[in-house]
Amino acid sequence: MQSPMHWGAISLISVSILGVHPYIALGDQINDLQMMKESTWPAMPDSGVAELKDLVHQKKGFCSLLTHHEASREMLAFAYKKVFESI
Repeated sequence: MQSPMHWGAISLISVSILGVHPYIALGDQINDLQMMKESTWPAMPDSGVAELKDLVHQKKGFCSLLTHHEASREMLAFAYKKVFESI
C-alpha cells in the first residue's frame, strides 16, 4: 500500500505531464502541501492543517469558513470563478 504522500506526488506529476497550468488544488492535510505549493489557486476547508492555511493565505487562495465536506461547495465555486476569470 502506498502512503498518502505518494498519492500527492502522483497527482502533481500527472498534472505536470498533462501540461495543465494554471491549476486549482483542493486539499486539507499535510500530504497536500506540495500540490498546494505548485498550484496557481489553492483552496481548503477551515478544518485543514495550519501549514496549509498559511500557504493558502500567502498565495491568495481560498479558505472556506466551513469544515470538511461542507466546504466543498464553496471551494468548487471559488474554482469555477477562477477558471472563468482566466478565460
